[in-house]
Amino acid sequence: MEGFFSPRSVAIIGASSDKHSVGFSLFKNAVNSGLRVFPVNPNHSSINGVVCYSSVLALKSIPDVAVVAVPSLVVPSVLEECGLLGVKNVIIISAGFSEVGNVELSDKVKSIISKYKLKVLGPNCLGVITPKLNLSFFDGKVLGGDVVFVSQSGALGTGLIDYLSSFGLGFRAFISLGNMFNTSFTDVINHFSGAKLFVLYVESFRDGLKLLRACKDENVVILAGGLTKSGSKAVSTHTASLGSNVNILNGVFKQFGVVKAESLSDVVGLVKSFHSRPKGSNALVVSNAGGLLVLAVDALSGNGFNIVKSVDLLGDATPEKFKSFFSSVKGFDFSVLLLTPQSVTDILGISKEFVSFVKRSHKPGFAILLGGDSVSKGVKFLEENNIPVFSDPLILSRIISLLNSGN
Repeated sequence: MEGFFSPRSVAIIGASSDKHSVGFSLFKNAVNSGLRVFPVNPNHSSINGVVCYSSVLALKSIPDVAVVAVPSLVVPSVLEECGLLGVKNVIIISAGFSEVGNVELSDKVKSIISKYKLKVLGPNCLGVITPKLNLSFFDGKVLGGDVVFVSQSGALGTGLIDYLSSFGLGFRAFISLGNMFNTSFTDVINHFSGAKLFVLYVESFRDGLKLLRACKDENVVILAGGLTKSGSKAVSTHTASLGSNVNILNGVFKQFGVVKAESLSDVVGLVKSFHSRPKGSNALVVSNAGGLLVLAVDALSGNGFNIVKSVDLLGDATPEKFKSFFSSVKGFDFSVLLLTPQSVTDILGISKEFVSFVKRSHKPGFAILLGGDSVSKGVKFLEENNIPVFSDPLILSRIISLLNSGN
């Protein structure tokens, strides 16, 4: 697997000078990653001043990885050339295989992969992205972070990467698996074993038990697609996979300590909060707004949490009053701060007191800061100090419940 993540050279097979094409995007991203790039296309002599080769066998040296973006019917001959040259790692961007019913072509490609012992991502995938490496046709920016994101859907993955970046959240690596001809979720988890968090978008559990065993000693969130009859039909035309029964998955996920996300919003909340995973269900809730307190207590109680203490310190509460309250509480597994911007409320000052309290308590802390510009400095300070901030008690309670579900 390492060949996909630390290459020094890459062949872009199907590279193009058309700036609106996948082939050009792959070429440009590889160049911008600082790699030695070998464009391959018999219709070009050069691309952006870089010598272009007529075939893989015309290359003067063996690239560490080859990225294939040619029509599906040409893929077998390209893979043969990669095997003959001695290329070991191949990313097949091309689609048009079993996901569109072309089983014969899929079997032919699998046979060539086996013949030359190639390590292949795809086909029908987007590629590989890290903060320093982009072997894909995604042109957005990836922030650095602790999360390894693995997806059978490339487009879903890049959309989520872009979305999370708006929250200042990044990734250690993104891997698009596509049809998974010979590289699986399990391979990726084993390669990045010990990562702080894995997020998987899964449409097929063909090696389900093997995958779950790999997940058992890791922090893993799975968003599964194709769990309904209609969804399963959509999956079969997307990555030629078969969906799974939702009731079975719920049970086995809990058994193996996997957190099951139900939506993209869940994924965002869990990425923000996984480092704050509580070890129990006893909640301490403190607020400067009675109505928000009531909503939060209802939401947490409705998700099975025990409210050991909930206090409204009122709208004129100062940071000193919060500090005094924090000095006397105990017997909780996590704490929740609720603030609204009232005329005398020092949002940033109270946020600083809460950060100090959470650090002293060695228990996870969460916050709801309901407002816009008036609370923005407090939100920024809390999140810089690893306290996840939400704007809705129902979302907050659901995320904490999901965090607890894998315990």
